[in-house]
Amino acid sequence: MEIITRQQAITLGLKKYFTGEPCKNGHIAERYLQSSTCEMCIRGSAVAYSSSESDANRARRLELQEERLAIEREKSDQRRQRIELAKAHAELQERKLALRPKPKRQDLAPICIVLHWDDREYFKARMLALAMEIDPSIQMPDLLTNKLPVTRGLERDAYFFKTFKANHPELFDLQNSLGRDRDATGTDADDLHFLSVQARIRAEEAETARHLDEDDNGRPERLDA
Repeated sequence: MEIITRQQAITLGLKKYFTGEPCKNGHIAERYLQSSTCEMCIRGSAVAYSSSESDANRARRLELQEERLAIEREKSDQRRQRIELAKAHAELQERKLALRPKPKRQDLAPICIVLHWDDREYFKARMLALAMEIDPSIQMPDLLTNKLPVTRGLERDAYFFKTFKANHPELFDLQNSLGRDRDATGTDADDLHFLSVQARIRAEEAETARHLDEDDNGRPERLDA
């Protein structure tokens, strides 16, 4: 038998090793890696225990062993079934992905969204998440355009993006939801600015109309020849 040290057995992943030297009981046999106990010593202990064991205890022990083996076989079958189901599900998903037409960058359609400055990053993150559900390889630069935002008020701008048409309705709903939240919390001065501008325009129009009326009243009537 080839000499194999304990360290070599650990390196090779073996369960036993053989030094060629006798154990404390004089046996020259393989030793178990975990306990360093001689194989012959363990066999002798098992034989001694078996001879002293009563028939009733032996029968009960064998019955318990059989029950444990049956439970282990059942668990093994269940694990095998779960693995097979997982593999079948994974294969089905792969086939679905293979059959689904892959979206192209040309499928991205322009969209204009009016946002508060503080809502831009949240909107962009949500837009990217929706786009990745269609195309997992898409990145944020793919959704950006070279168009500059158009200022609409003190705190809101119109931003231009590119994304899949299927996401447009949800993105417009998100825009409206963010706008309503800003209006409800009173954190947006855009509406106040709009109202003040409209009031100023109406006042200027009224003043202009008043001046025109005064000029018409003070001007002599034109007599036709």
